[in-house]
Amino acid sequence: MRAQQLAVCLVLCFSAATVSAADGNQLLDACQQAVKYFDGDKTDVDRFKMPYCLGLVEGTRNTMALLDQQDPAACVPANITNTQAVRLVVKYLRANPEKLHLDASATILLSLMAAYPCPPRDAVK
Repeated sequence: MRAQQLAVCLVLCFSAATVSAADGNQLLDACQQAVKYFDGDKTDVDRFKMPYCLGLVEGTRNTMALLDQQDPAACVPANITNTQAVRLVVKYLRANPEKLHLDASATILLSLMAAYPCPPRDAVK
């Protein structure tokens, strides 16, 4: 079931790419602007890229929460903030440059799956 839900999410993410054509490179650039802003450097921040990053991260997280209720792809804590999620995405993309060609939403999903893996189903009782 998890594989089916993940496949649906990835198909939706990749189909959105035909509209926006945004990939991990654009996401990393935009989210690095957001992190600069979070860290207090408000002087040289592209204020058009930052909301793009925040909105895409939040939207992907919300979509995951809706689609993954029975068998989640990632076990993201309920109390994680969007700021923390953005930092995770930046960390993941910097550590995995081979993923930068992927759709932006897919890279968010992959970063959350890497940071918050779910325990195997048979281990959860």
